[in-house]
Amino acid sequence: MILEFNSSKDLPVRHIIPNGESDLRVEVADGVNVVLVEAFAEDPAQSINYSHHLIAGKNSEVLVVTIQNLNAESTYSETRTSEIHESAKVRWLNIQLGAKLAQGTMHHHVVGSQAQADMDLICKADDQRSIQFTLTNRFTAPHSAGQMIAKGAASGSAKLGMHGCIQIDQSASGTDGYLRQDTLLLSEKASASAMPSLKIDTNDVKAAHSASVANVDESALFYMASRGLPKDDARQLLVQGFKRITWAFG
Repeated sequence: MILEFNSSKDLPVRHIIPNGESDLRVEVADGVNVVLVEAFAEDPAQSINYSHHLIAGKNSEVLVVTIQNLNAESTYSETRTSEIHESAKVRWLNIQLGAKLAQGTMHHHVVGSQAQADMDLICKADDQRSIQFTLTNRFTAPHSAGQMIAKGAASGSAKLGMHGCIQIDQSASGTDGYLRQDTLLLSEKASASAMPSLKIDTNDVKAAHSASVANVDESALFYMASRGLPKDDARQLLVQGFKRITWAFG
């Protein structure tokens, strides 16, 4: 399926990701502004293999919002790529909340100068669910920028993996890249991995990364409980505060 945008849209455009295997190609013309919201059909149990390729023309601005909240019997796999041209701005906001197994790759490729390539990944894994994602920002044109922010919380015996890479080619001097990965473990059986990496083939660039895997702050839980707040409510407040930090980087 191909979605072509030759003029800006005042309202978000909604795309339903179907059950099974599907491919979407999004072509945004020069100077066009678009917000695309991806949702899912309301089927009982689904097995989805989804491919999304975005081409952002010069001076365009594109925001893609994906909210995956499939039931615990479903599986979800996605491959998400982009081609970002001169002075274009692209942001992916990917929220992963459901499915017993969710996995994916998110890969921005900046091919034009003065472009901006951002992505935010927010994950919540509970029970025995597994969420595994790899994020990459690749720059092959000079004087562009991009940031990747990944945040997740895991409870029960869930598994959460968020791996990120900034890749700056020799032709991309003057690039400014940032990667941050934070995971909060809410139970002893939950597990997580966060692996940031840099691949830099030129000088005169800025590239920074950080990663953390932490347990919930028991002292904060005790403090809130001493003030009369139930433990489950206190834990939920901590998770909300942890995730809300993401928006400070938007």
